[in-house]
Amino acid sequence: MDERTGKQAEQQAAGAAAPAGRPTAPAPAPGFVMPDLPIEMFTPPGMLALADLLPVLIAYVDRDERYRFCNRAYADWLELPRSAILGQSMRELLGEETYERRRPQIAAALAGERQYFSAEFEHATRGALALQVDYVPWADFGEPAKGVIILLQDVPRGG
Repeated sequence: MDERTGKQAEQQAAGAAAPAGRPTAPAPAPGFVMPDLPIEMFTPPGMLALADLLPVLIAYVDRDERYRFCNRAYADWLELPRSAILGQSMRELLGEETYERRRPQIAAALAGERQYFSAEFEHATRGALALQVDYVPWADFGEPAKGVIILLQDVPRGG
């Protein structure tokens, strides 16, 4: 095991505080053995590369509902470069009508309540699409949500 990975796992298990403004992860379950993973996997470029390999549409919006992260699959699905998504508000990206329909779920997720629902989305080139949407609050235990992780699944329609 890499020495830094082991120390980080020990600190986390001991409840060491994360740097200010950074969410902390819960301590591993008793008996958990830290897998021998390459340390570069846990750097910002490594995490982005990992997220880009996943066949899942993932994004993150902050408390101001601005996109701060999206993986390649999310950007490709929207048929937009990542640079055109990041920094936009949900209202700007989704459009006024879609945003207004989603506003209650967004508010609930920012209040710390996970939201899982089916929705329609009017895609710019593919028309009306059925989606499964999961809004997962990103928060330290007992603290207000810092933002929302968005997971989307494009659901094929039968027929």
